[in-house]
Amino acid sequence: MGNLHIKTIAATLAFVAALATHTSAKDSFFDDVPTPAKTQQIATRTKAPNFSIEAGVSYMLDNKNNNCWGGNVSLAWQVNENNKLQFKDEYYKIQLDMGYLKGTRSMTYDATYSYEDNYGYHETFVRANASETFTRMPVLLSVTLCVPLDDTGHLEWRMAPSIGALICKHKGSISIPYPSNSAWSYDETGFAYGLSTGIVYHINSRFHASASYRFVTANVSAETGRIYTHTLTCALGWQF
Repeated sequence: MGNLHIKTIAATLAFVAALATHTSAKDSFFDDVPTPAKTQQIATRTKAPNFSIEAGVSYMLDNKNNNCWGGNVSLAWQVNENNKLQFKDEYYKIQLDMGYLKGTRSMTYDATYSYEDNYGYHETFVRANASETFTRMPVLLSVTLCVPLDDTGHLEWRMAPSIGALICKHKGSISIPYPSNSAWSYDETGFAYGLSTGIVYHINSRFHASASYRFVTANVSAETGRIYTHTLTCALGWQF
């Protein structure tokens, strides 16, 4: 009976030792497996080239005191590590941005109206009403620097110098209480360049949200001169 108890205790100790060894080995194995945070970082930044598309709402203000609302669409390609542009945790995207923004303005002012009839030449003061609709369409190519701000890869900061074109369309009219109303329309296009910066939050490996500011300047025509624009954009993106 005594020998049986000794054998039972020895077998129990051997089982506990084997279990401890197995648990230690298991822990060591899982140390090499990416944590959820590491997995998310890998998922949001794949090593292979990939594309993403963004669409959002934009507000633009320029130095001519014109403000307009519209939308912006961006198509981007993430540069692969093998292209030698990526280093450490930062990476780059080549991005094409296209915007369409529209605004209106109106004013009322006193004008001098001249006319001639059977009684001679006359001048009178009238109240004139002027209105104009203007459209801004930036088309820009950018190289975007993306810098992760946390270990999970969810939050990142972006900065992008841009070049391209700024297309401006104008259509307006002036009405006065006499049959001499006038209307006009003209288009302008100029070489544009600027810089943008913003914050991106990766919701998961496919979708992200962004908020950005962009400064763009363009000399659209001799008549209008140089335009300086400030644009705020909030967008949602999909990576594929």
